[in-house]
Amino acid sequence: MNRTVAAASALVLAASLTACSSGSGDAVAVALTSAGCPDLSLPERPLTLRVHNSGGEGGFEVYDSAGASVARLDPVKAGAHADVEVDLGAGHYVLECGPEEATSSLTVGTPSDEPLDLGSAAPADKPAVAGSGTFDTTNLVANSAKYAPQIVDPTMLNAWGLASRPAGKGGHFWVAASGSASSIQYVGDVAGTPLHQDDLRVVTVPGDKVEGFDTLGEPTGVIFNDTTNFVVDQGAVKGPAKFLFATADGTISAWTETAQPGGSVTRPPFATKVADDSADGAQYFGLAISPTGDQLLAADFGTSRIVTFSSTFEEEATKGFNNPFPGFAPFNVTTIDDQVLVSYAKVDEPGEEVHEPGAGRVAAFTADGALVKAFDDQGGLDAPWGIVKAPAGFGGLEGALLVANFGDGTISAFRDGAFVDYVRDADGEPVVVPGIWGLLAGNGASLGDAKAVYFSAGPRGEQDGIFGRIDPK
Repeated sequence: MNRTVAAASALVLAASLTACSSGSGDAVAVALTSAGCPDLSLPERPLTLRVHNSGGEGGFEVYDSAGASVARLDPVKAGAHADVEVDLGAGHYVLECGPEEATSSLTVGTPSDEPLDLGSAAPADKPAVAGSGTFDTTNLVANSAKYAPQIVDPTMLNAWGLASRPAGKGGHFWVAASGSASSIQYVGDVAGTPLHQDDLRVVTVPGDKVEGFDTLGEPTGVIFNDTTNFVVDQGAVKGPAKFLFATADGTISAWTETAQPGGSVTRPPFATKVADDSADGAQYFGLAISPTGDQLLAADFGTSRIVTFSSTFEEEATKGFNNPFPGFAPFNVTTIDDQVLVSYAKVDEPGEEVHEPGAGRVAAFTADGALVKAFDDQGGLDAPWGIVKAPAGFGGLEGALLVANFGDGTISAFRDGAFVDYVRDADGEPVVVPGIWGLLAGNGASLGDAKAVYFSAGPRGEQDGIFGRIDPK
């Protein structure tokens, strides 16, 4: 799948990069080695970037500060070279070179002593709407200290789905870390209790089978099950699933727990696979329990449909949920109140999601799959995934439906299916969280502040992961 980050990335091993002016033939040759890469300064005009590879395989991809890819060159064989034309606008970028993380600056058409912007630039032509309020973002957990999180967790890789239990039911924040084949759990961040982990730290999620053995999965969506349906047998533990996982491998897994005499709780460190449609080309990117509580809905991006499972995980014929958007595929599915919301991403020819304004849609359906309305997004959605109702006290956007745009990192707000504004920062610019996936309101009891919205993200092309929060100022 196409993935975006908020940095310019050059993954080049034992190679040299040449930037040639399209008109004059001027060139600047720069050596990029496993030790890192130097600072670059380029003119603001069309350029031809050339990779000469002297060993191994080298390629590069360049991203602007909003996370959009502006140039890409696939790995070049040893002893060969290849070119790609690129027209970079003025601004700051980041280069990451070699097999180890080594970062330097790329400056285009601006003085090199200006501070480097690591990726919060707002998309253009998105004026603020009066009364929507402004918001702060805080990175709580990340895989790298470069994101200035409160907690560094190296296994927080491509934080995708996000779930928790309602107030009064205890539990944890569940963060589906797709890059580490697991769900990572945290508790707290409310009423003076800092975010922390207890004895349930990690739950592994299986994928499809290879030569008869389960592989490690790539978990995407994760949801809490508050019904007595969807029973899973995990050996020593059997009962209604508490959490359900979708994977990009086309599988669904379930996890539960059992209270023991004396007050202890048995919690398996793994989820158990209950459905596997990988052989049919499925890519399950999101899950939702129907408002009726007896069906499980999966957004299958791979075969462009909503898949329905019974309360015993048997696949059923899907009734309704007809896709109203030709050229788009279901990217996620969410239940809010008595409606099912499906977010769609535009699909390109290789079957990847497209990242550009207008490359996303959202539609609301009834529990039985009848279309209620297609959202009036004014062409601003960009590979939308997570959807949540903003909690009371969330600035001027409380009660609005917030939609996370994975494509450009912004968060769109809707009322009654109509776009009203973006979540904005103190400068009035749209908040940008590169690679944003999930959104979740804190429950105000044991899992997050009731006025905060929590997010998961996979920045730097889903190579990194962040779990954070957004608060009204």
